[in-house]
Amino acid sequence: MMMQADPATLSAVARIAEAPKAPRLHVTAVRGQRIWFKHFGAERTAWGKRLHALVSPLMYPRFIRSSLPASPEGKAARELRKIKAFRGAGFRAPEVFYQRGDVLALSDMGETMQAQMIQLRQAGDMAAHDSLLISAAKALGEVHAAGLCHGRPHPRDFVVDDNGQFGFLDFEEEPEAVMPLADAQARDVWLLFFQITYRARQPQTPTLALQAYKASAPKPTLEALSQLLHFFRVLIPLGRVAAKFHLGGDLERFMTAMDFFRDAEKDAAEKR
Repeated sequence: MMMQADPATLSAVARIAEAPKAPRLHVTAVRGQRIWFKHFGAERTAWGKRLHALVSPLMYPRFIRSSLPASPEGKAARELRKIKAFRGAGFRAPEVFYQRGDVLALSDMGETMQAQMIQLRQAGDMAAHDSLLISAAKALGEVHAAGLCHGRPHPRDFVVDDNGQFGFLDFEEEPEAVMPLADAQARDVWLLFFQITYRARQPQTPTLALQAYKASAPKPTLEALSQLLHFFRVLIPLGRVAAKFHLGGDLERFMTAMDFFRDAEKDAAEKR
């Protein structure tokens, strides 16, 4: 699966990848190509993530569990494994120039969806801005229909080319290794809607995005999503109390997404 490039390029990439004391993530132009270098061993895991990983096997329901703890080499192997799975299913994902130990060198895929959205907001084009959110939900549904899970879907982890085709990167989570695929995919769509409901500039956008996702989403995933929402719904009153004292970004996104899903389920029930 390694990128087929000329020997001079591969040699230059290897020299950069093996340089000591490199930052965790950096991009370098190598013979006219932008290449991203990821050094998984250059950053320590936060204590909160370590604690979550420690107690995760005991946690229920399963969709609140963390990915399996891994060494830096294991994290690189995990990302490589998921890149291979996405590319093998026909989705755009980075090409791999180099892999050794805890280091990956990956092709640049262009501007992220997040960067494009910032530009569209600055230009005042809210219709195009929200169209990206709807298309992202559709793309995630197609990923799930192919039996895959991103793990951490976020506008910064999506890219969109000039033809509107989505690509995916930064596969640093693997929830499908610790829970059924339907649960992992349900968590995927839940997390993506944290972003969609928070970032949407037009009121109809989240509803259109959910419709776009459901167009190809697997039925077991939609059932798992309903169970996930039911579990977290009991936390909404606590969230409202906490918001009176401090409404942080994570809490605001959680509340906004949960309010949307509550209304969406209510509307669906009334139409039955």
